Amino acid sequence: MQGAVVVADQLRSVGVDVEAVRARAEATFGPGALDRGPHRRRRRRRHRWPFTADAKKALELSLREAVRLGDRHIEGAHVLLGMLRAECPAGRVLEPALHDAGTDVPALRTAVERHRRAA
Repeated sequence: MQGAVVVADQLRSVGVDVEAVRARAEATFGPGALDRGPHRRRRRRRHRWPFTADAKKALELSLREAVRLGDRHIEGAHVLLGMLRAECPAGRVLEPALHDAGTDVPALRTAVERHRRAA
């Protein structure tokens, strides 16, 4: 939950209406699209999660952001930065909400990196 709070704070810091983003995500991907799944004990899974090509690209770019920043793990900020890269199709979902909030991708990237350094 902590990662979600940090990302929400970063979005708010550049004027993004987080509830509007949530509403848009739910309209696009279905109710509860941004909700965290239930906690379960870790078990060995026999199947793989069926990630879409866009989700795989977002995760790949998140890893690249973590490496670029010298981090050894991926957090919410890395995922957001990965999604905001030009080559990530998933980032296009955020662009209208950012525009409605009077900001853009470069401003949000700057705010995320500034917030990350301050933390």
